[in-house]
Amino acid sequence: MGRVGLGLSQVPDCRLAHARSKKASYRNAYNILSMNMVQQHWPLQTLRSLGSMFNPVWTHNAGVVGGEIVTLRALENNVLRAMGDPRVHMAINCASMSCPDLRHEPYVSSRLDKQLDDQSIQFLKQDNKGIILNKADNVLHLSSIFDWFESDFEPYGGVEAFVRHYRPDLAKDLTLVPDIPYDWRVNGTLSGRDLSRLRADM
Repeated sequence: MGRVGLGLSQVPDCRLAHARSKKASYRNAYNILSMNMVQQHWPLQTLRSLGSMFNPVWTHNAGVVGGEIVTLRALENNVLRAMGDPRVHMAINCASMSCPDLRHEPYVSSRLDKQLDDQSIQFLKQDNKGIILNKADNVLHLSSIFDWFESDFEPYGGVEAFVRHYRPDLAKDLTLVPDIPYDWRVNGTLSGRDLSRLRADM
């Protein structure tokens, strides 16, 4: 591991004990580790390309957090989603274009709810990423995140209730459909020529 992994490995479990602190710390850890995986394997077009159908990258060792080796899948499913706050899906970024944007600041326990609310609002304002409004058919297309993790939004009363909570300005007669195709590219497209040139320069 590089410096990022070593730094995370030194975070003692006692500092992650408080629920809010744990939420913030593990969100930061996920984002740091996903970016670190890209950095370690650069250049690449998608993070998913580092794995396969039977051994997806999400199950690869991503680093050390709280003294334990973790994978991105374990962090997401066993830790973050298990906390029961669907706003986590607005706060973690798997190094893909369609993921919610990374904040320009770390998540901190003292302002976590405000940060997560802001993330949800911003994502649900982003055309072609969080939403696409088809005025002709009166359909609001949503990120596929809302399809893949539909059950996680039950604490808000379901996906539509969650969306309308953060977008109260939406017309009441809109039909919400979570079907926007996911763009897995890392920060844009790298052609084969670009990849060859980058590798030659490394």
